[in-house]
Parts: sequence; structure tokens; C-alpha cells
Amino acid sequence: MPTSIEAAEQIAAISTPDKLLVRLSTVCKTLSANGGIDTSYNGAARNHWLAIHLALNLQFAHKAFGADAPFARPKPVLDRKKVILGYRSDFLNDRQVIDLHFFHCMGHRMCDHQNGLTALQSDPF
Repeated sequence: MPTSIEAAEQIAAISTPDKLLVRLSTVCKTLSANGGIDTSYNGAARNHWLAIHLALNLQFAHKAFGADAPFARPKPVLDRKKVILGYRSDFLNDRQVIDLHFFHCMGHRMCDHQNGLTALQSDPF
């Protein structure tokens, strides 16, 4: 079975950003239905969510027309809760991985500052 990155590379090679965004919207509907992220963010839905995002990151880096940055892509409905556990925690962690992969695709490799936290608090990213 291919890794998420290998799956994303395969998807990016055979699909356009527009088609991927339609697939992402479908996955978002699945993740938002029947109890939302707390019950549905696992298995195939999670794998599709990740693979599509990573493929779009690769396409964005290659300047494919229609590929958006992660913040501008469809998202499932996520109601606010004080406690972040289970699938909700996995979803939020995966969103960070998607963003970090996006920065990696754009060529960012390391922080020029000695303290990364200071860099995030003071200077523009």
C-alpha cells in the first residue's frame, strides 16, 4: 500500500486541481455528516482527505492553474468543543501536517531564527 505522499503524487499526476477540489468537497460532506469529525474522521475518509490535500499542495507548488493554498480549500463543518480528543484531535493534527507539507513544497526548509517560537511570535512567517 502506498504512503500518503506516494498516493498524493499519483493523484496529482492524473488529476486536475478542479477535479481534486470537487473530490475534496465530497469528502468534506462525508466528514460533516452523521456526527461530524468526531465519528467519521477515520479509514478511507481520512486517507482521501490527506491524499487530496497533499496532491493539491504539490500542484500549487508547480503553479497548476486552480490549485489553492490549504486555507482556501473546502473544509468540513467543525463545531467548537472545549475538549479535543479522538478523531477531532487527529483531524486538527493532520491539518497542521497539511500546512507543513505545503510550506515544504514551497521550498521552506528551516527557520532562520534560533528560536522558532520567537519567529512565529514576532516576524512575519
